[in-house]
Amino acid sequence: MIEVEIKSIIANDFDISSQFPGNPENFGFWIEMEIGQKNAASADLFQLFVCSPAWIQAQLSEDRVWWPHASLVIRHFNYFDFLETMNNKISQVQGDNWEQIVSQLRLLARWEFEGYISHPG
Repeated sequence: MIEVEIKSIIANDFDISSQFPGNPENFGFWIEMEIGQKNAASADLFQLFVCSPAWIQAQLSEDRVWWPHASLVIRHFNYFDFLETMNNKISQVQGDNWEQIVSQLRLLARWEFEGYISHPG
């Protein structure tokens, strides 16, 4: 049985662990996570949009709908609570091979190879 772990989490515009910009109750930003097998160096990238209910409400005042995929809604952003939640969720993912792992992770986040079509030659 393969067990996985988060190797790193990176926000696009800031250091998520120490420099949270703006209001921790009204935010929306993308993160990239490197997720791989425990005790192995390799990892795949997964993207997740992290936002607050206040951010969603503001978007809905401008747009009629919001159709989230690969999104996590948090009422108040605290890095350590966020990290604990992410680690707990990802550690529950298990499978006999990497394809089984990815099929579960793709339900939570966008996979770097989403939609990739292999071409022979």
